[in-house]
Amino acid sequence: GGAMGSLVTCHLSEVLSSPVIQISNRKEHINAVKENGLCFTDLNGNTRKCHNVIVDSVNQIETESIDVVIICTKVFQTEQALESAKEILSPNGVILSLQNGHNLEALSTKIDPQRILIGVTSMAAESKNPGTVIHRGNGKTSISPANPSSQNLSNFAQAISNLFSKSGMEP
Repeated sequence: GGAMGSLVTCHLSEVLSSPVIQISNRKEHINAVKENGLCFTDLNGNTRKCHNVIVDSVNQIETESIDVVIICTKVFQTEQALESAKEILSPNGVILSLQNGHNLEALSTKIDPQRILIGVTSMAAESKNPGTVIHRGNGKTSISPANPSSQNLSNFAQAISNLFSKSGMEP
């Protein structure tokens, strides 16, 4: 339900054929998105609706497992987000941490480092009202494996970087 999570959700929902699911703990945001869709204003000032799914709990997700979970929470919310992510992450799935500040140690206590990607971005987003997100600035996003020696994780990082690029977010 935060601005960065909403921004990433909007961008990815425009290029993926499978549903992009946003989990939020902000009731007003959830209700607004369920009622009106997520209203996205791009860098050119154009506004459109994003077609994503929003829930407040992994229990509401109608799929057995997810291949990539992107965590865009504040660092102090990491542990709770990881507990939820573990419930829906496929056996070979990965976690991408795209947060303000990174805590690989905390991530590694809950998820095998062979399944963790670390992202750093200089994109900017703002959410003035529930159900809205404004893309305020584009910037580089770097995605790297927590364990650089893992070729599988490096391949995942490259695939996600390619999706970000295809969706209009700078890799």
